[in-house]
Parts: sequence; C-alpha cells; structure tokens
Amino acid sequence: EFRRVLFRSADDAAIGTLEAWDSLAHVRLMTALEEVVGAQLASDEIVAVAKLADVAALLARHGR
Repeated sequence: EFRRVLFRSADDAAIGTLEAWDSLAHVRLMTALEEVVGAQLASDEIVAVAKLADVAALLARHGR
C-alpha cells in the first residue's frame, strides 16, 4: 500500500494530508524502512519523518 501512496503523491505530502498515512501506517512504514536500510532506526529518525521528502532524506542518509 505504501508503494502506491509514495509513487502517486508529491514529496510535500505529509502525515495528515494522506488518508492512508495514520499512526499505524507510520509504524508500518518505519518497519519497512528498517528492512530496506538493514538497521534499526533511531527514535529521533522515526519521529522526524513527517512527509515523503523526509522518507527520501532518511533513505539517502542510510545510503539507499
């Protein structure tokens, strides 16, 4: 579901602006990102992700 949301939305889309991005979806997204980067994300990284551009920045910081 996130893949569909990520690729059909603008980078400035954020929590609260996408119907599918609620708190449970955020947890699922963070779990998926941890799998992609191969490491546990720090709590400050998790709470810093509030829009799709933040997801891209987080992936870049982890070399993805």
